[in-house]
Amino acid sequence: MASDDFSQTVSQSSVSQSVLIVDPARTSRDKGMAVIAALGFKPRGASDSFEAHALVDGASVVIAVHPTAQDMYPRLKSTGVPLIASFSGKQPRAAALAAHIGADAFILRPYKREFMTQALFAAANARLLRERALRAEMALGDVSGVSRNADKLGLLHIDLFKTLLPLEIRRARRHGYPIAICVVSIDPLPNLQHMSQDLVIACEPLLRGAVRDVDLAVRYGDGRFLVFLPHTDARGAEAVGKRIVDQIRSVRFKQAGVTLMVTASVGIATPRNGKAPSFARLIRDAHAAVKAAQLKGGDRAVVR
Repeated sequence: MASDDFSQTVSQSSVSQSVLIVDPARTSRDKGMAVIAALGFKPRGASDSFEAHALVDGASVVIAVHPTAQDMYPRLKSTGVPLIASFSGKQPRAAALAAHIGADAFILRPYKREFMTQALFAAANARLLRERALRAEMALGDVSGVSRNADKLGLLHIDLFKTLLPLEIRRARRHGYPIAICVVSIDPLPNLQHMSQDLVIACEPLLRGAVRDVDLAVRYGDGRFLVFLPHTDARGAEAVGKRIVDQIRSVRFKQAGVTLMVTASVGIATPRNGKAPSFARLIRDAHAAVKAAQLKGGDRAVVR
């Protein structure tokens, strides 16, 4: 897509005219605001999170130098405002770090028009995905009575997941952005023949907490979960997989008076080079990756 077309797409997206940039360096902040203004948006600037908290209301996107505004992240997540993490141009593995902190996109400094446009486009898509998922869930609930799990842990109902996933894969194929799928399998506990539902339920909030709001997560079989990661390449998906493994490891389960540590195997699949995204292929590759993780002893993430 040409740069001008890309800019027009951003301007026509759900991102409104207000973009807040949090950057402690005045020269860098002014440069970023100038780029934002050149793209047709209304820039607002703050030097730290204290100033930013007073300006975030009404902003549709927040661009924040990490970790300057780290204490704002929970507020942005709860309100659904997209976060673009801003890193130094020398930041190693920026994509993985952005995924780790739950950012919808990232940008490297110094700020440049092309990269700012791409980051705003990704943020707009993230917001649209959240809004679309909410509308679809509400519509499904009105028609069938099906909604999020009653315990409100944040996992989608399987019927809603089946509705949204093909749409997102077709969208990724059309626009050419990266996607990934994770299959999460709770590792068997000693002498436990059947997976306890109490154990599965205990893992759900930790799984949901390890992924972003725009990621689609659902319970998938006995002791398994499926997570769809839009706008995520193999490196970013691996970071998410490792975070899930770390989170599940914190679960403790009592069996016959003995407290056991719970672990999980995570299989990660991304589209193969030169191949259009296919749900069937992604699922096969993710299952193969889970099996590889289990054969290595579990408690790990493997990318296929």
